[in-house]
Amino acid sequence: MIDCVFFVPFLGVGGSEKVLVSLANELAKRGYKIQFCILKKGGALEDEIDEKVSIVYLYSDRTIYSIFKIAKFLSEVKAKVYFSSLWHMNLVLGIAKCLSKSPARFIARETNLLSEKSVTGLKKIITRFIYNIFDTVVAQSEDMRSDLINNYGVLEDTVCKINNGANQKLILELSKALDVNFDTNLINLVTVGKLEYQKGYQELLRLYSRSSFIEKCKLHIIGDGSLKNDINKQIKTLGIEDRVILYGNQRNPYPFIANADAFISSSHFEGFPNVLIEALACRTFIVSNRYKGGVNEIINDDCGIFFDLSSLESFDEALGAINNMKSKKHQLKPDYRYSLDAMVDSYEELFNKKKIEKRC
Repeated sequence: MIDCVFFVPFLGVGGSEKVLVSLANELAKRGYKIQFCILKKGGALEDEIDEKVSIVYLYSDRTIYSIFKIAKFLSEVKAKVYFSSLWHMNLVLGIAKCLSKSPARFIARETNLLSEKSVTGLKKIITRFIYNIFDTVVAQSEDMRSDLINNYGVLEDTVCKINNGANQKLILELSKALDVNFDTNLINLVTVGKLEYQKGYQELLRLYSRSSFIEKCKLHIIGDGSLKNDINKQIKTLGIEDRVILYGNQRNPYPFIANADAFISSSHFEGFPNVLIEALACRTFIVSNRYKGGVNEIINDDCGIFFDLSSLESFDEALGAINNMKSKKHQLKPDYRYSLDAMVDSYEELFNKKKIEKRC
């Protein structure tokens, strides 16, 4: 019997997907029989799945159309635990659970603050019903746990918090795999993320263009997304083409992060910002907007500083602090709470808990 099946729509290059691959690989190394059930083939992260982890494809282009395929899979493939991540995948697995009547344990992992993603109305009612079908719903931060309980009616004893973890040793090794030649006379700020509204890049660029430190800085943006053309136009309109570099997606962003004077996060909200714990693994200081999500659990006075995305004054104060710290760069130590081992230990304990019967 398989110990755990991980359900994912697609293994593209995303923070949630990277966490799942790391978790599955590490559990397999610990002797567990792990399988990925992937709806759509061809994701870049498939190449990073350990050979000990088996893969099954359901060949479904849209998650909603996979309900009956998954229900059939649950009836045919016996596992102790079925595990899903991402909101729409969780809903589909919850429905398939009821159709299959499988006696296994079902665990959903939420990846974001649903109230900030406008999961309202009928979607909210459906979420409340289906999430309470699961044996456990995993939240990655206290803000996310509170959101699920207070705004979506998920039972308090159903929701548990497990922080994401990063392979700190591997990230540090990868950060040295490429020579990145930043101008050391400048304050080099690096950010990594999808070019989407949630990441707040358009607001960041407006602040950055007005900063008194603009001539002393270079902003390096790694990532791609639907706002790429809009952001390119904005950079030209603001006249800061020589102060910003867009790199697109990078398979290994860690050398850029490690060589930065600071990692900057301008998100409006996050469930748990994986890239921040990766930045700390690179020994890089963080400058962050104070948004809802796990950022408040990660950052303290020793590893980061907050600014207000709506305040030029607070942004300049943060840049001034970074400028004064350039000589102390890379003296940070990683936090074990956000290590891969700590995360896997928590999931291993969760997977081995006794099942409590729930009816659909």
